[in-house]
Amino acid sequence: MKLNKLAVGISVASAMILGISQVQAFDNVKWKWNLDVDTDIDQYIDIKVENAEELAVIEVDQTFDGSLKAVSIVKDIDNDGLGLKELGNVVSNATAVANNASLTTDVMTNIDVNQDWDGSGSILASSYVKGVDNMTVDSVATAVANNLSVALSPNDDGSSILLANIVQDGVGDVSAYSTVKDVNINVKASNGFEGPHVNSVATAVGNNVSVNMGSVSN
Repeated sequence: MKLNKLAVGISVASAMILGISQVQAFDNVKWKWNLDVDTDIDQYIDIKVENAEELAVIEVDQTFDGSLKAVSIVKDIDNDGLGLKELGNVVSNATAVANNASLTTDVMTNIDVNQDWDGSGSILASSYVKGVDNMTVDSVATAVANNLSVALSPNDDGSSILLANIVQDGVGDVSAYSTVKDVNINVKASNGFEGPHVNSVATAVGNNVSVNMGSVSN
């Protein structure tokens, strides 16, 4: 009996001490968070192709070092006194592209693309139009370091697979200028004329990727 009473006394005392420590813990709370997260994902894709004609494997490796410039100049175009009695059109395009690739496919495609431009100078496109009478003007300047266009258009049920690894690296200055000056129009446009009389567009792009997937009807 003495042993049982002693055991009960120890149990009660232990419970009381634990209860006191729990109450004291909520009176004084300190939190410290140290979190390190490492994520490692391994993905394995096993694709079986019974017909080799339905698979395209493409590798593109393009490197351009140096400067690139395209200039288009149109000056002093006069449409007076020619008896046309309608507007003519002047088109000025300047396009400078270091690396460019365009791919169109209708089968499952694996592509590995590396485009690198390390410019010691710059890529420049300049379109300059001045002194135009009685003609509409379209002036476009486009400068691009790296450009890739991919179009996958399956022929059968509209489903296919495109696996792509694309790396584009460009270091340098890319600039485009479109300038239109002194355009005079004294001739009425025809009834079917649509759009502006003067269109001036300048586009400068470092790296550009365009991917289009879907059937031709989509």
